[in-house]
Amino acid sequence: MSDLEEHFNNNEDINYKELPLYHTCDMDAARVIFNSKKISPSPCPKFLENILYLFLGKSSYKKNAEKTQSRYYPVSFCINPKIKINILRSYPLDSGAIKEGIYEPIIAKEKFEVVKEQYNLGNQIKTCYKFIFSFFEKLEYYIKSVPFKSYTDSALPPHLYETKEIYDIYTQAYGERDVRSATIEVQSNDVIDLNSHNVLTVFYPTVLQQYNNTDFLNENFMFEPLIYSEARLAACSKYYDYIYEESQNISIKYLDHCESN
Repeated sequence: MSDLEEHFNNNEDINYKELPLYHTCDMDAARVIFNSKKISPSPCPKFLENILYLFLGKSSYKKNAEKTQSRYYPVSFCINPKIKINILRSYPLDSGAIKEGIYEPIIAKEKFEVVKEQYNLGNQIKTCYKFIFSFFEKLEYYIKSVPFKSYTDSALPPHLYETKEIYDIYTQAYGERDVRSATIEVQSNDVIDLNSHNVLTVFYPTVLQQYNNTDFLNENFMFEPLIYSEARLAACSKYYDYIYEESQNISIKYLDHCESN
């Protein structure tokens, strides 16, 4: 157990509403999902096991941002937080971004093997929410990536120096800020059946409608699917940004729905 997990995985009760989880992939992976009608773990070269990557409350995943080919277009599935998901481990950032050096100079990519142990929040979703409320005043601020104005506002013990590094990443104390950095990554080994109970909505490009085995997209979702039109030779970064922003909106709508029911 990491020091972070030990600190946040305590017996203190907190009241919170669970946020949707987002699984984002490219078109190649989406075709596999639609053909199998399952969202399944896939091989991860960083952790050397099959993992289903999910992000809490917003679609923070971004890959092949400068590619323009259709196969790299992002598709994102908004997962119902009410379904039981077995958690392998969780992180207060995108663990893959550590390995790629995205968080340098705050965290050197050479530190990945050490940091993946130090930053592990464990396998309890409640621990993730306790962590969130140490950095954000409320869930809406987490969704919109607006942490406390000062690290001292978090009132965390000084021996947990990892938390200061995380705060610096969230606010990007060194260099240009990327709001995606303020996120919770959840790793699972579960298989999620593709149906409108498990999936609240889907974000996808219009070109996906032309493929076979996409009848699922016509199901009655909690939220209307969001379809984006592809611009010729536009970089995928544009579409990832769109999905990221719309996933934030969906999560806030979900919180509003919970409040009214």
